[in-house]
Amino acid sequence: MIRKGMVIPLLLLSFVRLNAQERNVESLSNTVLLTLTGGYSFGYQALLSEHSSLRWDVNLSYSSDARDRDENASSYSYSYQNPLNLTASTGESKGESYSISFSPGYFLNSPASKIVTGYLGAGPVVGYSGSWSRYAYSDSPRDTIQQHSHSSNHQHDFSAGLQLTAGLRCMVSSSFSFFAEVQARCTYNWAVISNASSTTNFFTTGGLPRLQSESRSERTETGWDVGLGGVRLGVAFSF
Repeated sequence: MIRKGMVIPLLLLSFVRLNAQERNVESLSNTVLLTLTGGYSFGYQALLSEHSSLRWDVNLSYSSDARDRDENASSYSYSYQNPLNLTASTGESKGESYSISFSPGYFLNSPASKIVTGYLGAGPVVGYSGSWSRYAYSDSPRDTIQQHSHSSNHQHDFSAGLQLTAGLRCMVSSSFSFFAEVQARCTYNWAVISNASSTTNFFTTGGLPRLQSESRSERTETGWDVGLGGVRLGVAFSF
C-alpha cells in the first residue's frame, strides 16, 4: 500500500523520467554527416519534423600529380655541319587541382521502415575550383645547341546554381547510420584560363642563351553545366 506521503515523490519521479525521454528524442534530431567516397564532405542536418529537415553541406576535393620523364631518343639526319645527331630528352610535369562548394537544402524524409529512410532534397549551391599545371622539357643533342621548353596553365572556375540530392539512410543504432546518395547539379560557370609557354636555346660551346619563342594568353569562358555525380557513401552521427 502506497502512503499518501509517497504520492508526490512518485509523481515527480514519473515526470522526470518522461521529461528525460522527451529530451532524449529531441537530442537525436540533429545529425552530422561525413562522406567517405567522392571527395571530402561535411554535412549538418537539423530535423524539423519526422518528414522534413534542413541540411548544410560543405564539399572539398584536392589532387596533385608530379611526374618525371627520361627518354633516350635516337634520330639520324645527315647534313654538312651535323652528319649524325643523337638526342636525349628529359621532362618534368607538376599539377594540382582543388575545389570547394557550399550547399544548403530543404529535405523531405520518407521512412520505409524503422531501419531504412529515403530522402530527397533541393537547394542552391555555390562553388569554386582551381587548377594549375607546369611542364618543363629539355632536349640535349650532341651538337652546339641545347633546347629548353616551359609551359604552364592556370584555371579558376566559379559556379552557382541548383543542387538535387536523393539517397537512402540505414540505421545501425539510434545514433549511428550509413547513407548512400547521388547528387545532380545545374550551375552557371565562369572560368578564367591563362596559358604561358617559352622556348630557350643554350649554346653548349659558349655564348649567351637566346630566347627562341614566348607566348602568353588569357581567356574567359562562361556557360551552363548540368551533371550527375557518382554514388556517395558515408556515415551519420545523431545527437
